[in-house]
Amino acid sequence: MTTTNTPNGFRLLSGGLAMGILSMWIGIASAQQYAPAPGTGPADDGAVEAPQGPKGAAGVRLDPFVIYPSVSLGEGYNDNVALTQNNHIHSAVTVLSPALLAELKGARTDFRLGYVGTYGRYANSSTDNFDYHEFRGGADFDFSARSNLRMIADYLIKSDPRGYTLASTAATTPNKYHQADFGGIYAYGAAGAQGRIEVQTLLTDKRYVNNRSVTTALDYDSQLYGGTFFWRIGPKTEWLIQDQYIKTDYRDPTSVQDNDENRVLTGLKWEATALTTGTAKIGYSEKKYSSGLAAQQRARGGIWEVGVRWSPLTYSIVDFATGKRFNDSQAGPGSTYATTEYATLAWTHGWSERTRSILSGAFE
Repeated sequence: MTTTNTPNGFRLLSGGLAMGILSMWIGIASAQQYAPAPGTGPADDGAVEAPQGPKGAAGVRLDPFVIYPSVSLGEGYNDNVALTQNNHIHSAVTVLSPALLAELKGARTDFRLGYVGTYGRYANSSTDNFDYHEFRGGADFDFSARSNLRMIADYLIKSDPRGYTLASTAATTPNKYHQADFGGIYAYGAAGAQGRIEVQTLLTDKRYVNNRSVTTALDYDSQLYGGTFFWRIGPKTEWLIQDQYIKTDYRDPTSVQDNDENRVLTGLKWEATALTTGTAKIGYSEKKYSSGLAAQQRARGGIWEVGVRWSPLTYSIVDFATGKRFNDSQAGPGSTYATTEYATLAWTHGWSERTRSILSGAFE
């Protein structure tokens, strides 16, 4: 087992600590923002997230659609832009993020199509500037009070920051990639029912487009299949058990990273009060490799996922998340997996209908 050799620390987008990010909303509506989250393997938990209109916002009606436009402007600071062990690059970073969501609602259907752009500019390291484009589509089908289906289709144009993996450490510019996702969750069980189930799938295709001497080995296809059973143990609390299977195939014929992962977790989902909601899961994961000497190695052990939202005021929200998982390592020949532990904290405060601030930090 090998752990990717990158410095730990707080990060904003590609690194650093967010300091007073200010968002200016067009009208009173926004499209859901998706924070850039560079990675080198398949989705961590296979969550299916479709673009959504803001709760309670009126939007702009252009029949038959309702349009939610927004733009946010952020200013942050990164104390290690290239994620190096020595000779750190310190820099302020300005991030502009326009977004647009179009929604078409019917009696039992809801279709959404959205775009989020994220444009980052470093004051002291123009090499690390980034332009992200996220095209996201979603559809909800309510077949009955007990049965519904959510589907998503995404196309992402993003990049890995320098130093995030061994491949990006060897490159003089960020590694750019295109990623396509398609998936869905089918749920059976009425709101408030004693028991309910969810079945999910997520297919991912990721391809790098530059620095091919070091990124060819990172291209992959993955398939995730899973199911979750919920059992109500209180008015606002559910016990859950979840099983997931993830198959990852790397496109490089010389790769030893092809693997199958089985994850089983159990925990609680709660809404203890009107102010606090959350999910906490703990379980076991086993990742088996199928090629060459790597077939003799496997990742196995405990994992966890915790996410809590505290809303002391309707316009002020604190989100906390932490977890442990096994990722495919990019630390060179013979390496298989890396154990990753992470924590994120974000405070979002709405100052008016059109203005909000976000203070966030992450550690991995």
